Amino acid sequence: MFVMKLLTSFFVILFTFLPLDTQAQTLGKQSKGSNTGYPVPRFASLASNTVNMRTGPSTDYEVTWEFIQEDLPVEIIFEQEEWRKVRTPDGTVGWMHRSVLNGARTAIITEDQVTLYQKSNNESDRKATLMKNVIVFIEMCEKEWCNVSTKGISGWLLKKSLWGVYEDEIL
Repeated sequence: MFVMKLLTSFFVILFTFLPLDTQAQTLGKQSKGSNTGYPVPRFASLASNTVNMRTGPSTDYEVTWEFIQEDLPVEIIFEQEEWRKVRTPDGTVGWMHRSVLNGARTAIITEDQVTLYQKSNNESDRKATLMKNVIVFIEMCEKEWCNVSTKGISGWLLKKSLWGVYEDEIL
């Protein structure tokens, strides 16, 4: 009984001091952004070809990375006023101003190559082969498949081959 109370106290204390984004992930739930009311975490994309990532939520903080890929998907994991703490596809975490992000849903191919299909099944006609790190625009997602487009071609990809959409997300 004493051990059970001790363990319970430990987990209550541990959970209390976790950052909000970690708490949401621990619970398997999304929280709401403090300024936008949108779910956190959530995906967004870079709004321009030149975007700075900083060590903190202000222009007073050092620029750690300069991204030069418009439409790159990022995961917003925390909000603080006009700033968003984001994670990039390679796992880099830092702060970006909300003005350099947009709500367009994009994803990046995570496998060496994937087949783009006409329909949401691998028995349908093949339309193209896409290589790792190609950015696609998400039109919609079902349970296992996403309808995407890139460079004037559209079709269906397996969701598990994308970074930029959650496994259980339906769009």
